[in-house]
Amino acid sequence: MKNSSLLSRFLNIKKSRIRYKFSQLADKSASNMLRFVRLILFDFLSKIYNRNSLVFSIWKKIKDVMWRYYVFGSFICCFWS
Repeated sequence: MKNSSLLSRFLNIKKSRIRYKFSQLADKSASNMLRFVRLILFDFLSKIYNRNSLVFSIWKKIKDVMWRYYVFGSFICCFWS
């Protein structure tokens, strides 16, 4: 009887330690997950912002060139015809 009570006590202690470690692991993984999500979001948001600003700057330059060609091209064509 004494051996079984020691064994049950040992197993209960082991279970509580395992539960404690799992709860610590869950807390750590949750904080790591938040950190990971923050890194991904900030990294992607900065890349998206850089890509969009690059695309819009290129689009603006193309639009300016096309506008100048249209205005000055038609202006020159008026004098040549």
